[in-house]
Amino acid sequence: MSGTFLRQWRTSLPKRVGGVGGVVLVALGITSAGYLIGSHGDASEWRDGVAHVGQDKASFETPSWVYGIDHSVAWIDAVGAPHQGGWPECLDAPAGTTIPEVRFATVDEEVDGLQSRPVVLVDCRKP
Repeated sequence: MSGTFLRQWRTSLPKRVGGVGGVVLVALGITSAGYLIGSHGDASEWRDGVAHVGQDKASFETPSWVYGIDHSVAWIDAVGAPHQGGWPECLDAPAGTTIPEVRFATVDEEVDGLQSRPVVLVDCRKP
């Protein structure tokens, strides 16, 4: 009897792992996005700005500052999945394109009196 149970359990394992795997994948994605923001301490901040797309570059214009990215940045896609790097899908446009509203996260840094505000995450989910 225990042999039959074991065979049934092994043959149904892929189905159970698939369902659990999906839940784990979503939880991992949410955790990763939180880590990307939270790992930069209290100085991280969400911002909204106008994006100006260039060749493998983009700038984000806000009323008080212009932020930029070059080649690769962590980003969240339209369905909420985090990406550790690459080019955000919401910025995938020809050079010279202006995108009226993009959400992104930055950190404020200062080293030897020089101030920097790098973009650490771009959010491609629609507001």
